[in-house]
Amino acid sequence: MPVDDHEHGLTAPRQRGRRWLLFSLAAALVLIAWLLARYLPVSRPSASGEPSFSYNLIAVGALPWFLQWAGVICAILGFSHSAETWEAAVFAILVSFTLAAIWWFGVAWRFWGMGPLDELMELTSFALESLFGTATIFDEILFNFIGPILGPLQLRGPVNLQGWNFPATVLSTGVLVGYLMVVGSICRVGNRARSVLDYVKFIAAMLPCFLPPIIRLGIQIARKY
Repeated sequence: MPVDDHEHGLTAPRQRGRRWLLFSLAAALVLIAWLLARYLPVSRPSASGEPSFSYNLIAVGALPWFLQWAGVICAILGFSHSAETWEAAVFAILVSFTLAAIWWFGVAWRFWGMGPLDELMELTSFALESLFGTATIFDEILFNFIGPILGPLQLRGPVNLQGWNFPATVLSTGVLVGYLMVVGSICRVGNRARSVLDYVKFIAAMLPCFLPPIIRLGIQIARKY
């Protein structure tokens, strides 16, 4: 038996084992995320006696989101074979994690300590202010830019992952992370020798990530006029 065939015979089972390990881990993480979002108590009385939105945000929002995000990444990595794909995966992980960190910290800072009624009033107020162009820059960037990029299928950022929000969020995460991996692979983000054409290609490839905010803006303009 040639040496190459022998090495391939040893490598193939290891790759299959790694792949099934990643797929199993992905399924476990997504299942745990769904169980947390589905069965954790959605309200805990605050000091004022009202349900705490801060607790709900973490219990049925941020924690399940990061678990399903990790599960989606494991599932996508299960299809990875080459070093270039892994470099693209690192790029997708870093970009999606940065967007998620900005979103969840921003939402937590914006609504921390509020009850559900206060949170609903704030969201209603923001919707009206955004419609008439009087919302703050922070709210506009958070809800009309970062949120739609993180949740491209819903055109809004995730907050509560209960019910049908959960599968929609998982699909949105898969679309975002998968597309970022495609960009990283095509643009060879791990390659240090880069030309001006490579940077132009990278910028052009990243433009579709900003399509959800543009669609959301178009819907708002249509509603206004």
